[in-house]
Amino acid sequence: MNRLMIGTAIGCAAAMALIIMYSYIGEFAYFIGIGAMIGMISVVLMNQRGEVNAKERQALRRREWMERNRNRVEQEAAEK
Repeated sequence: MNRLMIGTAIGCAAAMALIIMYSYIGEFAYFIGIGAMIGMISVVLMNQRGEVNAKERQALRRREWMERNRNRVEQEAAEK
């Protein structure tokens, strides 16, 4: 499933839980809900940043490998 769909489902579930909690607890539920939403947003942002860094590292490794490979091919061609 798409991350946007998963995030939307989690957000809707959190909103419903907040409404149910408000009917039982009162205004204290708002503080719990706001804290939970801030926590979810921070986790999503950290996860996205980690994925971007991983993609950059993978691209860098691929470029380095291609450079080493190109040098080896050029050396073999020069030896012949």
